[in-house]
Amino acid sequence: MRLKFIFCMFLFFCFSSELNSNSNEWQEFKYNDIFKKTNGSNEFVEIKCCDSLNCMVFIQYNGTCGNRIMSTTDGGLNWKDVYFDTCKPTGNQNDYFPFPILSISYPSKDLFIATGDSGFVLRTTDMGKTWSHYNFDKYRGIYYLRMINENYGFGWGGVYQLKNEYYKTTDGGKKWTIMNSNEHFNGKYVDELQAINDSLFYALYWETEDKSMRLLRVHGNWETWDTTYLYNAYRIHYMSFINEKVGWIGGELPIGASTYKKWVKKTTDGGYTWTTQLDSNMYAGPLFDLKFFDENYGFAASGWWTMVRTVNGGKTWEAERLTTDTNELHNFYIFTSLQVPSATNAYCIGDGISIWKFTRDWSKVSVLEPPEQGTPIGSYPNPANNIIFLHNLEGTQALLYSVTGDKVMEIQLNGANAATLDVSGLSAGVYFVRCGSRTEKFVKY
Repeated sequence: MRLKFIFCMFLFFCFSSELNSNSNEWQEFKYNDIFKKTNGSNEFVEIKCCDSLNCMVFIQYNGTCGNRIMSTTDGGLNWKDVYFDTCKPTGNQNDYFPFPILSISYPSKDLFIATGDSGFVLRTTDMGKTWSHYNFDKYRGIYYLRMINENYGFGWGGVYQLKNEYYKTTDGGKKWTIMNSNEHFNGKYVDELQAINDSLFYALYWETEDKSMRLLRVHGNWETWDTTYLYNAYRIHYMSFINEKVGWIGGELPIGASTYKKWVKKTTDGGYTWTTQLDSNMYAGPLFDLKFFDENYGFAASGWWTMVRTVNGGKTWEAERLTTDTNELHNFYIFTSLQVPSATNAYCIGDGISIWKFTRDWSKVSVLEPPEQGTPIGSYPNPANNIIFLHNLEGTQALLYSVTGDKVMEIQLNGANAATLDVSGLSAGVYFVRCGSRTEKFVKY
């Protein structure tokens, strides 16, 4: 059955889109027909995924004279237009000119949201079937949009040519409030913003006074905040926190003509102290994005056809070039807008012209390492057919995931450290139970 499925997928790719596979785990999807529908320049700008199957990508075309959003519900095999606008840049002021989209977010199937110039907010709650939009303030724009879920989110933007501001929504972007930020940050440029929870966000910003990068932590509506000095030698552009304490920052250091050191640091105390995990000029290219799914599994997007991956929380990194064509290797091909929606998949944009998908080789997958002095989750029987008993649990809930990283079951613990799972309705295969910071793998037969 599996061989039949693989053969069918091979035929599908032959007759639908151009597919290049340059490694066992990466696939490149080239959709040249997409760009033929519009005249002028076209570019994939940003991709967001709410899970391993459902993603949306924003395309900008004709410079800033059009927005296009495409959606996949099958892990990238098929894409369709779900939003499209254009303009006629003829100089006639009566011609429609859409507000350029600047940032997108896809926190769940119940909400996709985009923000842009002139206070433009675009929303869909049915995966692109219908859309609503409005302008919350024609003099303001939201350049970085970071949603936690379908209700809470933060943004950074500002009044044009005057000051920078921070924004918050509690209703999925229907309304935005201007946060009472300290005036010291009005002129500070933000390189990255991440929403940690509904009352906490972190920002990487450039401190002009001493020309250094800083990490800003803001609680509530700026009731409390503080900053940490990072560095002024390395360029730091990217940040990925998996909770309030554990996170990574990444960037590069120029060391010669078109040559850079890739650089990643990790924190376990909310950004107050950092340890270096990657400081290498492997394949020379700089970093262009950094994303982690959990304590172990993360990627760093790079230039010169290079993707960098870790499966042990950054202790070691593996660089892979996604082409073997020696002529292509001389091109400055970059990977950007990285997403890691599950323990098995990652997506990114390749040079603005392709979408790449990573599917993890399960022969190389191991469960998450338990925390130091921690007790691993216990599950029995394993393999199981109908009922599985769990013990040594922690936290408030246990989550069950398929091998594709999709959540298939959620169990509320209500203070208990043990639970019983009825897996009789699940298909045979490998599953993961995640509870707190630990994961257990079991087999359903």
